[in-house]
Amino acid sequence: MQPNSASSELYVTELVSDYISSIMAADHVVTKMADWLTVQDFTSKMSANPLLLGSFMARLSEQLVTPLKLSRNGLMMRLLFSLACSYGDMVTDILMLNFYHTTGDETSFNRSSIILTIAIAMHVVNTILTNTHIKKKRTLALRIVQAFLCLNPAIQTYGKWSGNHREEGAYLSPSGELYFTKFIEVLFEALPQMVVQLEAMMRAESLEPLPLASLIFSIITAGIVITDASITVERTLMTDQLRGPYSCW
Repeated sequence: MQPNSASSELYVTELVSDYISSIMAADHVVTKMADWLTVQDFTSKMSANPLLLGSFMARLSEQLVTPLKLSRNGLMMRLLFSLACSYGDMVTDILMLNFYHTTGDETSFNRSSIILTIAIAMHVVNTILTNTHIKKKRTLALRIVQAFLCLNPAIQTYGKWSGNHREEGAYLSPSGELYFTKFIEVLFEALPQMVVQLEAMMRAESLEPLPLASLIFSIITAGIVITDASITVERTLMTDQLRGPYSCW
């Protein structure tokens, strides 16, 4: 029975609470939601009273705003930490070139220079391949320059944070572009530099702070990317499971 105006607020509060409880306890969210709508005769009740629907949406939004904000803050902290590690690794690798040159370790200097050159070249190649949909040469040239200057991690991190949509004709979303940038960073920079730094440290007579800091940044950066890749796969499988067999999202 549809509530009158005097009891509508209580009814909406109970309805929202029941809806959230049902979703939280669901194995398949989409299937559970469809069942809940049927059991509550939600469509008929709300069609008959549009004001009740407005009340329901307002109360539901109030209940969801806190967890959504917490989730977004968590995403921001994770992205900022990952970005800081990426640029920390990059800066310390550049500083290590001067360190190798100053200490006379030409072998490590040459190897590190080659690794950095290849890493930058791979970022440029990745930018070209992922921007084939760009028709304006000026825009494409600007993005190539951004890749060469190692600005892609910052730009793509902002794109993921701000929720930018996939560009028309693009193969990847900002999240996908960021993932590939991180993958290239680990495969062509962090891991090879770790090997060079470990060899140099084993040959050194004493342990200096800069090589240790550079090695730590490389390890953390590689660990973040590998862990995030694993979690992303598990999260995708879990989301598909929660949405249920009839989801088309």
